[in-house]
Amino acid sequence: MASIVDVAKYILNKNSRCTTMKLEKLCYYSQAWTLATTNEPLFDEDFRAWASGPVCMELFQLHKDTFVLHDKDLGEYNPEALSDEQREKIDVVLADYFECEPYELCDEVHQERPWIKARAGLRPGDECETVISKDSMRRYYVGYFPRPDEPERSEERDLRNSKEQSAEESEEQNSEKSEGQNSETSEEQNPEKSEDETRTSVIDVAKYILHKNSRCTTMKLEKLCYYSQAWTLATTNEPLFDEDFRAWASGPVCMELFQLHKDTFVLHDKDLGEYNPEALSDDQREKIDVVLEDYWEWEPYELCEEVHQEKPWIEARVGLRPGDECETVISKESMRTYYVGYFPRPDEDDTPEESEKHEEGEKSEESEKSEESEKHEESKKPKGSDKQNQ
Repeated sequence: MASIVDVAKYILNKNSRCTTMKLEKLCYYSQAWTLATTNEPLFDEDFRAWASGPVCMELFQLHKDTFVLHDKDLGEYNPEALSDEQREKIDVVLADYFECEPYELCDEVHQERPWIKARAGLRPGDECETVISKDSMRRYYVGYFPRPDEPERSEERDLRNSKEQSAEESEEQNSEKSEGQNSETSEEQNPEKSEDETRTSVIDVAKYILHKNSRCTTMKLEKLCYYSQAWTLATTNEPLFDEDFRAWASGPVCMELFQLHKDTFVLHDKDLGEYNPEALSDDQREKIDVVLEDYWEWEPYELCEEVHQEKPWIEARVGLRPGDECETVISKESMRTYYVGYFPRPDEDDTPEESEKHEEGEKSEESEKSEESEKHEESKKPKGSDKQNQ
């Protein structure tokens, strides 16, 4: 089996120079990615939950007297030390994280449950020698990346990909047919077709979020799309998009979106394609903006903890333990009925029963105002006037 030093040598060999803090974090995420996608560790060594983030003592002992390492500072890289598959796992991490500053990687890992749990009860800056267990890493990061060695899930993905490809081809054909036609004539002759062509997808929503904010972790993006759907269902009684969310251990995940980011931790503007301003209506953008205003500043783990307390996700995972895999769909109806308690629909007329309650409430308010007015008038009377009247 490879060692963490082999991984560190490979990273330095590819990039020539790296700070020691960044190198530790890149090795940590290489281990996390491998555990999540293969269920096996990349190397045996463990990480400890230091204040600055995960640190592997075997690697630390080799760089503790320096801030920056260069190629061959840890020794000559041996190409046979890592398999092609192992190098691919590391390359995925480097593609996402090598351009990040060391402090950004520290901030990222400080938001994630394995490091947080290992430091439970400690204050920021406290020393800690607790090991971040490989199982806690696997359970947490598998929420980002399902293992490709699971045949049932792979078959499901292939089926979804096939359906998605067919839908895209159908849309392209419809789009080609509609070119050059008069828009008014098209709407009169085939209004349903026009509606289908402009239907919003979860990808449109994700592109809009990335367009507004430039950079977003994949976990956070999934949750923001989920809450955008929830807010729209609650306030309009209609979905923002057709795609569903599954009740994964890390929270709701939409497979159609996941397929586009499953090989990465972080997405930037245009990573999912160019945002089309016509893909969303003004009303739809307003719904998403409300969610972004409330939730954008939240850390990814905070969004996970929030949704873990809410009934739609809990009911979809009934009978499962934390960390168990789950492909159950969180139904739109369960989302609507739960979140409508937060947000009454502005376009919904009162039912007869509600109208009666409002009328009773208004009468009660008028009665209270009348009583207050009488008391006020009484207070204006000179003292003893009641006795004189008697």
